[in-house]
Amino acid sequence: MTTKKLRHWVGTPILLGSFILFAGCSSKQPPTEKMATTEAFILNAQTKDARDYVELRQAQDKLEQAKAAVQQKEYDVAERLADQALMDAKLAEAKAEAASSRKAAVEMQKSIDTLKREVDRATR
Repeated sequence: MTTKKLRHWVGTPILLGSFILFAGCSSKQPPTEKMATTEAFILNAQTKDARDYVELRQAQDKLEQAKAAVQQKEYDVAERLADQALMDAKLAEAKAEAASSRKAAVEMQKSIDTLKREVDRATR
C-alpha cells in the first residue's frame, strides 16, 4: 500500500469521527417547545385557582431560570428546569382541583342534609 493510500484510509475515519463528534456537540437545541408547553401549563394552572400554591410560584421561578439558562446556552440545564417547572405546575393544579373537589363535596353534603331535614319534616 502506498503512503498516499495509507493516509487516505487513516485520515478518512479520523475526519469522519471528528464530524460525528462535532455534530453531536452542536445538535443540542434550546428546549423551546418544552418551555412553551410549560409556560402554557402554568398559565392554565393560574386560571384554575392554583395561584395560592407555593408549587406554582416555584414553577414560575424555575421557568425563569430555564429562560436564563437558554440565554447562557446551557440547554441541558434549561431542559431540566423546564421539566421541573412543568411538574411543579401540574402539582399546583392538582392541589387546586382537589381543593375544589373537596369544596364541592362539602356543598353536596350540605344539600343532602338539607333535603333529609325537609323529608323528615314532611313525614311528621
